Amino acid sequence: MADNRNRVPREDLDSRSREELRREAREARERMRRRRNLFIWFLLIIGIVIAGVILSLTLFFNVSSIQVDGASQYADSKIIQACGVKNGDNLFLINRDKVEEHIQQNLPYTGSVQVKRKLPSTLVLEVEDSDITAAVRQGTEYFLMNADGKVLAVASGEKEFKQLIKDQKAKRKEAEKREKEEAKAEAAKTAKTEKTKKAEKTKKADSTTKKAESPKSSTKAAADEETVSNRPKASDEEEETTTTSTTTASSITVEVSTEKTKSWEGTVAVLTGLKVKSAQPGYPLEIGNPKILGMYRDIVEKLEEYNIQGITAMDFSNTADIRLTYQDRIILKLGPADGLDRKMAMAKKILTEQDEISTTQEGVLDLSIEGRGYFSQGEHEPLTTTTTAAPEENPEGGDSPVTQADGSGSETESMTDITAASTEESTDTTGETSETTTGYGGPGDTGG
Repeated sequence: MADNRNRVPREDLDSRSREELRREAREARERMRRRRNLFIWFLLIIGIVIAGVILSLTLFFNVSSIQVDGASQYADSKIIQACGVKNGDNLFLINRDKVEEHIQQNLPYTGSVQVKRKLPSTLVLEVEDSDITAAVRQGTEYFLMNADGKVLAVASGEKEFKQLIKDQKAKRKEAEKREKEEAKAEAAKTAKTEKTKKAEKTKKADSTTKKAESPKSSTKAAADEETVSNRPKASDEEEETTTTSTTTASSITVEVSTEKTKSWEGTVAVLTGLKVKSAQPGYPLEIGNPKILGMYRDIVEKLEEYNIQGITAMDFSNTADIRLTYQDRIILKLGPADGLDRKMAMAKKILTEQDEISTTQEGVLDLSIEGRGYFSQGEHEPLTTTTTAAPEENPEGGDSPVTQADGSGSETESMTDITAASTEESTDTTGETSETTTGYGGPGDTGG
């Protein structure tokens, strides 16, 4: 006979199954509700973001003021007009690259431009002027350009060219002076604000924590004051004499230290041997052989690296025989535009030595031979910034002989030879011709 004690009635099983089904249905409905709520919240957030973007593009962050900073020869109104941005334009939709390009093209003497946003509604333009670093001469015209090859102005002759250089130097000085005055005024305003805040803070601190001085400290302070008052003082005349002498000595020192480099600082080199195709102010110079501009930039970079100032002319008529003119008196024969590090190191060394001997002597510095540098003293036909031609070469490729001013036909040549291996010094004198050769060891030697 079967045991029915543990048997569950069928009615109870059906009731339990129905309860589980109802519970699972409730959980499914709850999950569905949560998903629906999350989706609604997601749509709401997206709607808020879209509304914020639309409002920011239509109502908020619109340009209401344009601020110009930096030392520029152009008036702020001209810079603002040239930038192409108007009040009401959205601050975040402005193409900063386009703004920089508009300013540099419409105002050719503008160099670097930085466009910044100052929330909520101010556009800041940081503008600096561009220096005239070179002028390409073709016929009687001069095309003035900066280090990047952008045309700044066109002069129809030498007189106009020199006048443009003079005017630009004056405008740059005026712009720098104005920037210093503005910076000084801003610093004074900031200092005044800080001083006021400090005074208020000190006053508040004194009012809350006031300490009475003891009689002992008061007596000591009075004694110290009496001691100081009894010390002997220098007369006003002595003080004035000391101050005057110090100021005079200082001014003399400054004048002496800057006199040597002042005349050649910021020299504009005249480039010849380039065929100009297009020269529109505000746009890059276009020439027949664009590689020459690359050579020019490489040379300028090395000149700056080795601090060689006073290059007044560059001749690219033959790219295998590039020639520079130093201070209108010494021709540098570079040869091709390779190995510039070595060549400029030797040029710096030899020019420094020759300037110590005389700052007026003329000659030719031949750097075209790899690893060597030769300086030949004597008159030459310089590559000037006006109409003189390049020096003629000897058919054999060497230096042209130099005839003395007395017409005797004698030749005097002082030659300096820098090599990577030689460390000897020798002198050989025959008749009226003397030659001195000095060697310096080590590759790239610049210090001797």
